[in-house]
Parts: sequence; structure tokens; C-alpha cells
Amino acid sequence: MTPLDIVGWLTLAAGLGSLVPRLAGRRTVGWAGAAAVGVAGALLGLFTRDAAWIALGGVVVVIGVVLPVRLMAWARRRALAGDYAAAARWARVATLGRRDPRLRLWAEVWAAADALHHDRPGPAEALQARLAAEGHPAFAFLLTALRRDWAQARFSPAVDLQARALCELGEVEAGVEASARLWAPRMRWPRVLAARAGMLAPLAFGGRVRATRRLARLLRQPAAGVEVWTAVARAAAGEGEGARQQLEALRSRPDLTPAVRHAVARRLAHLPGPVELGPAARAVLDDAEAEVTAGALLRLRLPWRAPTTLLALAAMIGGFVAQAVAGGTLSGAVAHELGALLTDGALPAERWRLLAYALLHHGLPHLLANGVAIAAVGPVIGRALGEAGAAVVLVGSVLLAGVGISLWGTPGLTLGASGGAMGLVGALIVVAARHPRCRRRRTGRAVARLALVVLGAQVLFDAAMPQSSSVGHAVGALAGALLATLWMALGGWRTERPPRS
Repeated sequence: MTPLDIVGWLTLAAGLGSLVPRLAGRRTVGWAGAAAVGVAGALLGLFTRDAAWIALGGVVVVIGVVLPVRLMAWARRRALAGDYAAAARWARVATLGRRDPRLRLWAEVWAAADALHHDRPGPAEALQARLAAEGHPAFAFLLTALRRDWAQARFSPAVDLQARALCELGEVEAGVEASARLWAPRMRWPRVLAARAGMLAPLAFGGRVRATRRLARLLRQPAAGVEVWTAVARAAAGEGEGARQQLEALRSRPDLTPAVRHAVARRLAHLPGPVELGPAARAVLDDAEAEVTAGALLRLRLPWRAPTTLLALAAMIGGFVAQAVAGGTLSGAVAHELGALLTDGALPAERWRLLAYALLHHGLPHLLANGVAIAAVGPVIGRALGEAGAAVVLVGSVLLAGVGISLWGTPGLTLGASGGAMGLVGALIVVAARHPRCRRRRTGRAVARLALVVLGAQVLFDAAMPQSSSVGHAVGALAGALLATLWMALGGWRTERPPRS
């Protein structure tokens, strides 16, 4: 696989990721035209081997799809940190000429929020009236919430805002039961993410301290936000004095923005009291807490916090360096000398090649593709099955994929850790569907479906790229799923590190 192929397939994936939801009637950030041009350019370039078409598609997708998404993500992080002026600036940049009305509306809402925190309510009131008149009730009620007008916000058409308003007004049981509408029996990944965000207030006002802290971190709340919501949960659980001390310590920190400092002071003045909920409300919170636990188990984490993944990446880099020193990473003779598999319908006489081939790669793009896949999925498997379980899945998948390549692969030289990467994806499907913390949970089913989409995309890629080892990928994925199943059946899941509270 050449760098041209990598860029072309990434462009195609990014374009389809924005275009397909639009064709299904869903609104996404990014221009539909940019997504269409990117898909067309990537397909033309891949079929004609013309770098100009791929470059055109890639540039258009970056400007029209990737850049708005990343800028809006940064704007939301600044808003969560209380820096509404910066959030508004980044949102304006993301509009790229104000062609997406939703991005423009977000910029206006954050600018109005900044005015509110500087004791200038006029812009917020004018914007709220205009949004209501123009038919944007969701944004109008968002401004109502920013003004802390909970009596009005309780009538919001957005269930999450309505549930929070009821909780803030002291009608916790009604708020919790209202939030149950966020959780349908079957949900796709975007709806799972939206439902998570809407459960933060009900869990906090319901007194679920551990779940509240876990969910706030899962939602990437800043440290101050995590502490504020945890204090609310502690107060609702009957730890009022401890909650006050926690907020007082937070308010004394010098690094808080004025908006956050004001929010902490307001929360100190309006801490909830202990709450007693009925069976129906408790059942809703139990269900939400189980979904939060599954989400914490399956969330991404940095690879250097996962020893198995870190060792695997270090070994792959070491093999790549050895290739470079021995004569070049694109040399088939060097790769064979260092351990690549030469497929001829039988197991290699030198059995060590069944593992060594995974440490060698044909050029930097090949190494990066496999390294990114292992770095993304490996830490999740390490958390779910323990680091020993992740090692069994990774090494076992590489070994069994090597056996499959040797016996049934296309004749020729084979190298690369893609069998191990696909083994981790296969294990992720089993973990998401069968792990005790994920079984029968919407979060687990959504992640399993995403992993199946990845496998399907890999099948299409293998069909389009004959030089790709389809046998190694298929055997690796099956091996990973089987090894994860056996490991959990033997109780290996109990060696996992529990999700951080």
C-alpha cells in the first residue's frame, strides 16, 4: 500500500462519514458539497491512480468536513471551561464563511452567554426573542438555561434540558422519570452519546456520586466541572457538608475562569438536599448507571497507559528500525531475512516466523496503519480483559493469522501486524456484546455494531487491494473473537482494572 492509497482511502472514509448520514436525513457538521467532492475525487484517484484527483478530494474534505468538526469540538471545550468568548470565536471560524447556519447559531449563543457573564443581559434577551421568532426553539431554550431561568426551561422540547430544569427546581423524581425518554430499547451510537449527556443532571441530583463522577469524565468535562457535579451528587446523597467543603476548595483555585468561579459560587448557594426517590425513578438511574459503566469500560485511552499495547508498538518500531538498518523497509529480501512469511501452502520450517512477521512492515504508511489500529483498540481490550488477556488476544491472533497465511494465503511474501490488529477488533466485538459490564447494554451493542462496520470496511478494502492479506485479516479477527470468548469464560475479565470513578 502506497501513501497515495492511504490518503485516498482516508479521504473516501471522511467524505462518506459526512455524506451518508445526510442522505439518511440526519444533519451533520460540514458541507454536503465538500463531502460529495471528496468522495468523487477519492474514487477517481484510486481507480485512475491519479494523485491530482486524490489531492483535490483530500483538500476539499479537510476544509469542508474535518476542519469544521475539529474547530467546533475545540469551541465546545472552551465553552465547558467557561471561556464563552473564545468558544464564540472558534465557532465563527468553523463557519468558513457562515455557510452552515447551525454553526452561526452556536457562535451567537456563546457570544450572548459571554455577555450574560459580564452582566449585559440585553444581547441574550434580544437573541432569545429572535431565535424563537425564527423557529429555533432548541437554541432559544439553551439561552434560557444559560440564564438559569429553570421555570421556563422546564418547557423545553429537548428532553435533557427539561430533565435538568425539573431537577434544578427540586422536582427530582419528575426530572429523572422524564430523562427515561432518552433511552430507547435500541439505539445507535450518536443517540447513545446524546443520552449520556442528558443523564448527568438526573444522576447528580439523584445522589449517584460514583456514576456522576464517571459520567462527567466520560463527557470530557473540565476538572472544575467534574468537581461541581460530584459535589451536587454528594449533597443529594446526604453529604452536604463534604460537598460544601469540596466547592469551597474549588472556588479558591486561582486558575478558574470568571464564568466557572461564578458558577461554583451559585452552586454553593443552591446545593440540593438529600433526596428519596421512588422505585420507578431508581430503576431509571440504575439503567443509566449501568450504561455509564459500560461506556467507561469501552472508552478510548492513551496507549502509554496500557503496557501490552505499549510493548507491542515498541516491538513494531524496533522491527521497522531493524529493517531500515539492514537495507531498507521496502526490500523484500531484507524482510524475508528478518522473519517475513513466504507463503507456499505449508507451515514455515522456521516456526519463529509465525510471530516475527508481525514486527516487520512494508514502508512507513503500513506501519502507521497497523500502529494506529493497535493503539486505538489495544488499551480498550487491556481494560476489559486485563493486560494479560490483551496479550493473549494480540499474540494469539498474530500466531493463528500466521498459520492461516502460511496454509491458505496468496503465494508470496507476507509481513505486518494487521492480523493482530484485526484480532483486537474481533475481541472488541465479543467484549462489547458479552462482557458482564456490557451485556444487554445499549452502549455495548452500539460499539459492537461499529466494530462490525470496521470489519466490513476491511473486507471491501481487501477486495479492492489484492496485495492485502485477506486470509490473515479474516483468521486474525476470528482468532481474536475466539480467544476473548475463552478468556472471559475462564473468568479472565475479573482481572480487568475497574473503570475510574
